[in-house]
Amino acid sequence: MRNRIVNHLNLSKKCSGGLALQNLSKRNLGGFTIVELIIIITVMGILIILGTINMTDAQINARDAERKGDIESIAMNLETFYTSGTDDSTDIGYYPSQERLTYNASQYLPDLNPEALQAPGSNDSKLFKTSAPTTAQYGYQCTSYDVNNTKCRNFTLYYHTEKPQTGCTDNICIVTSKNQ
Repeated sequence: MRNRIVNHLNLSKKCSGGLALQNLSKRNLGGFTIVELIIIITVMGILIILGTINMTDAQINARDAERKGDIESIAMNLETFYTSGTDDSTDIGYYPSQERLTYNASQYLPDLNPEALQAPGSNDSKLFKTSAPTTAQYGYQCTSYDVNNTKCRNFTLYYHTEKPQTGCTDNICIVTSKNQ
């Protein structure tokens, strides 16, 4: 058997293409060529870039969904305040004033999770008196008052999204009081 292998090797050396085949088989045993490595690195780079773009987009969508959920929770608690007030309040049929709510929301909305007041990326757990909040703020404004101009009859909540949303203007979305 050994003689047969040696004869085959000698025969491949004598053939014109045998030497090329022998060199080719040695080269393939050594590893990847530079061209193969460049192609692999390029493909991996493209996949990493696409993954990063998709991850960033998913994070933006998650933050916008959190903002919307927070505002809906705040609005629901404001409606509860409107219908039942607080334990020590006789303000049924009114919403908390801007001053009360922007400085001490937990007193007037005791069932609200304090984290709902904190927009993604913010350290502030409060509502701001603004109709043009940043992505790190939630805005609250009384839009009409009683005849004495002291009690809030209607409100508007504002939040700013990172991506354009249906029904929002310049990425500013609003939620209004149900009792208009």
